[in-house]
Amino acid sequence: MNRCHTSTVIVNDRTQRSIDTRGGQKSVAELWATNLPGTKDSYYYDFC
Repeated sequence: MNRCHTSTVIVNDRTQRSIDTRGGQKSVAELWATNLPGTKDSYYYDFC
């Protein structure tokens, strides 16, 4: 798919986003974290 897109990662209360990435380009949102019990993490991918 050659559309504008975004990705968001949330770990506990920290958020990292890639905003309005051009179609055909890699959208990268990443956070370093230790995977411990109780860690809350989510990853979202969306189109503009």
